[in-house]
Amino acid sequence: MAGRFLVALDTLALRAAACALSVTCGDSSPKGRAKCTSGSFLIALNALALNFTAWLSLRGKTSPAPGEDVTAGDKRGNLARERLRGRAPFPHAGFYATIPVTKTFGETPMLYYAAPMEGFTDRVWRQTHQKWFGAQGAADRYYAPFISPPENRVLIKKKMAELAPAANPGAPVIPQLLAKDGELAAWMIGQLRALGYTEVNLNLGCPAGTVTAKGKGSGMLRDLAKVDAFLDGVFSHAEGPVSVKTRLGVEKPEEFSAILEIYNRYPISELTIHPRVMRQQYRGQADRAAFAAALPRCTMPVCYNGDVTTAAQLHALETEFPTLSGIMVGRGLIADPALFRKARGGAPATKEELRGYLTDLYHGYTELFGSAGCAISRMKGHWFYLIHCFAGAEKLEKQLKKLREPWEYEVVVNQIFTLPLVEND
Repeated sequence: MAGRFLVALDTLALRAAACALSVTCGDSSPKGRAKCTSGSFLIALNALALNFTAWLSLRGKTSPAPGEDVTAGDKRGNLARERLRGRAPFPHAGFYATIPVTKTFGETPMLYYAAPMEGFTDRVWRQTHQKWFGAQGAADRYYAPFISPPENRVLIKKKMAELAPAANPGAPVIPQLLAKDGELAAWMIGQLRALGYTEVNLNLGCPAGTVTAKGKGSGMLRDLAKVDAFLDGVFSHAEGPVSVKTRLGVEKPEEFSAILEIYNRYPISELTIHPRVMRQQYRGQADRAAFAAALPRCTMPVCYNGDVTTAAQLHALETEFPTLSGIMVGRGLIADPALFRKARGGAPATKEELRGYLTDLYHGYTELFGSAGCAISRMKGHWFYLIHCFAGAEKLEKQLKKLREPWEYEVVVNQIFTLPLVEND
């Protein structure tokens, strides 16, 4: 009970700190100054809560009750906590205070994250999205598509270019790791820390067959002993905030109860839950009921992810789950790049903005790949979601799928932009 209370207190303090930060971005009213003062107080209170939470995890969970059986997984979790003994708790409040917050809906700002999507949310997209949709429409954090740590521990320059700090100015970027060897992942986290990254995210949610067949992503959830050993390896060797993105299980949502027991053993800085199971891929609906049932049992800040496509849905989630630390959006943000701006009370995307946004993406990918043909292939993925912004685009959508040459692409895109935009929220 005390742990759940402190998690709720922690989350409220984090969001209050973010609210206080928004005051420094231009709100100098008496109400704004009052928010700033209360935010500073809650940051201090949050630090006390974090220290007490860490004490509970180290003192209360490392000693079994009389007669209690200690499983191998418990021993591994205890070993990680023993190694963490004496380490300062994660500076959540200070970390969240670095995030630019512009949202005005509700009493305190809910943080909006851009989900990691292979082939979509790369550095070209992240920079283009921030350029065209500004501070009000940018994500509070952009999660980069996963990278896998090299087994020989020799970094590949081409892959690391995606995370080069110089190529990622603006809103915070969170690297994501796809791995199954905890010590190797911890080594890679150290490399990313050296680049200046504060948080690193672990991918235990990817449902792609090529990933799960190797026992990575949500495929690791088949064997909970391996999940425990993996997290033990990470937290026994890695420093600083480490978050996790997960699914509910492999076959059915009921599996998450046992999975969460393992997550709760470790000092995970934030747990992003996509309430589907591995077998679903992205089919069917996200299981909000299963998410709601699991949320009170989580001992860390929790972010929701899955089936969010409108500003109304974002607001509904905030109302239903006010203690969330954030909401992560993937496909919905690709389909409507102004989604976060609308949720924060701003205007929908104009045709001029969409034209500039898509043109910059096309040129950016052409430069990145050194080929307009490769850029067109990448742009087709974006158009798969964006074409529905235009009324009566069905015939042009078919042409877009078939074309290969740059001149064909430019002709069809010019025709698409003669169509009216579809009105939505």
